[in-house]
Amino acid sequence: MQENDFLTRRGRHRVVEPSRRYHEGYPHPFPQLTRREKQILRLIADEFTTGEIADKLGITFGTVETHRRSLLLKLGARNSAGLVRTAMQYDLLE
Repeated sequence: MQENDFLTRRGRHRVVEPSRRYHEGYPHPFPQLTRREKQILRLIADEFTTGEIADKLGITFGTVETHRRSLLLKLGARNSAGLVRTAMQYDLLE
């Protein structure tokens, strides 16, 4: 079996890309975010308030805040501006 047969192109992207980013000067390994965290992160970057995010996604204010706190921890940010900056650094807003 050839090396290229071992991992599909998609699999290589998921396995190799995060470690490559880490070694190219990123301060932390690529953070793993849930689908909902990614949705909320995108809305934060688009300047939606917590209440607007809750309404848009049909969830409670408290649930949005729980996801925001999780994002802050995972991305090592102190506030929403830090979340957006770090998300841009890790290409999480695509």
